[in-house]
Order: sequence, then structure tokens, then C-alpha cells
Amino acid sequence: MKEMMQGMDKGSHSSVDHEFAALMSKHHQDGITIANNIITYSKDAGLKDMARKMITDQSKEVEQFEAWLAAHKM
Repeated sequence: MKEMMQGMDKGSHSSVDHEFAALMSKHHQDGITIANNIITYSKDAGLKDMARKMITDQSKEVEQFEAWLAAHKM
């Protein structure tokens, strides 16, 4: 996360808010992909349950970030 934050708003034409929303949306989308892999390949029921919850929660947050970005176009 520190590496992602280092490039925020340096030489960019977008705001820190836009950078945050875009980075977090991507971060959560990547988390959803990883969680889907856990559901597919893990043998641990507890991890699969956590992954399912993460998918639900992070999918909602991705929608919120994307809606914010759409409402605050630069």
C-alpha cells in the first residue's frame, strides 16, 4: 500500500480524492479475485467463509468507489 500511495497526485491531473477512490477500487477488485481463488482452491472452510464475506463487502465498496468517481468526474 505504501508503494501505491507514493505516486498519488505527483504530476497527476487528478485530486488525491480521485487517486484514493481509483486505487482502493482496484485494490478491492484484486482482493475479490484472490478471494475467489481461495474459494476455488482452499481446503480450509474458515478461510473460504472469510473469502465469501470479503467478496460481499468489497463488492459493495467497489460499487461505492465507482459511483463516487462517476459523480466527481474531473
